[in-house]
Amino acid sequence: MTEQTKPEKVIAVLGGSFDPFTNAHLKMSAEIIHSKHADEVWIVPCAPRRDKKIQTSILQRVLMAHMAVNSSFGSKFPVFVRDDEVSLEYSEGTYSLMKKLKEKYPTYQFWFVIGTDLIADLRKWSSKDIENAGMWLWDNMQFLLIPRPGYEISHRTEDLPKNHRILAPLHGLTVVNQELSSSEFRKRFKANPNSVEGLTPAIILAHLLRYGMFQGKSESHAVVQ
Repeated sequence: MTEQTKPEKVIAVLGGSFDPFTNAHLKMSAEIIHSKHADEVWIVPCAPRRDKKIQTSILQRVLMAHMAVNSSFGSKFPVFVRDDEVSLEYSEGTYSLMKKLKEKYPTYQFWFVIGTDLIADLRKWSSKDIENAGMWLWDNMQFLLIPRPGYEISHRTEDLPKNHRILAPLHGLTVVNQELSSSEFRKRFKANPNSVEGLTPAIILAHLLRYGMFQGKSESHAVVQ
């Protein structure tokens, strides 16, 4: 697909650990669609990472993402969960994931979703497939930037490459968001499960409680491990 060719679809790729999936992830996905920035959102839970401990297995996280999406959106709402990294021992990173997606779907245009808090370190990202992956991503990958409190960049968007776009609402509207990291969710859940009521779909909370997740108990009785 050349720059002049209209893409068959515009896809926003939302990658992350999703440990666990929360309402913040749902709102972000919904607002990308509502703001007309993409035709579809693809949620891609990552495989275990070498640089960050993830407490829950990739299969559990993919399962919970499916549960959250299917219980929150209508059957035709274009948000989908993918299992691209389920078979990997470790996540291969953004460059490798996006390279595989572009090779598999050459007529699609892809935007990778990140928070503005990650902009400062983006050019330092690495990949086993290419040297200076971060610099290549900065110059070539299309990024959809989600505003984060304390990391506003609206006043200096001219400093960003043209392949970076800030999520903005349709005219006359505002972006609906919820600032809740998965780490904050886990912290609250461990202290008191009641403190996360309303912060994740009820089916996810029930799943976490049923299998004793994030409470120092084994996942041995979980449906998938």
